[in-house]
Amino acid sequence: MEEKLDKLKTVQRDILKIVPHNKEEITKIATSLVKSVLDGDQNSLEVDIALRYLELLVSQIRENVFMKKAVLEEAEKYPEKTFKAYGTEITKTSRGAYDYSECNYAYYSKLLGDIAKLNGERKATEKMLQGLQEPMVIEETGEVVNPPSKTSQEMIRVKLL
Repeated sequence: MEEKLDKLKTVQRDILKIVPHNKEEITKIATSLVKSVLDGDQNSLEVDIALRYLELLVSQIRENVFMKKAVLEEAEKYPEKTFKAYGTEITKTSRGAYDYSECNYAYYSKLLGDIAKLNGERKATEKMLQGLQEPMVIEETGEVVNPPSKTSQEMIRVKLL
């Protein structure tokens, strides 16, 4: 068990050593990897799936509340609001948010209700328009309503296990 733990720590250190440390390195690696796929040296599906796992790894680390707290604590060690570290420029800032739920303002509540109703009507209208096979004439106005154009793009759906 201790051997597995040591191996995990080594992998963690090694991953951070191979991460690019500037935009130029990222561009070079990305260009090289795409070229490798297009040249047939790498399997495109395998690369895509590996990148999805990498995105998940990064997301889980960056979204971890303890990690976020540790990063903020480390940044606080620098007295300047904006400072340079690890090849980056870092600015300490804050993000505000308003909570309107307790304002008790009838006009605002009405606006929210109107927006919800309009969004429902928009969705219903879009569904009706999607069902049109040919132009439709609105008898009251003489307006000619055309079916919406539709584009399609082939893609894959991947479920990470």
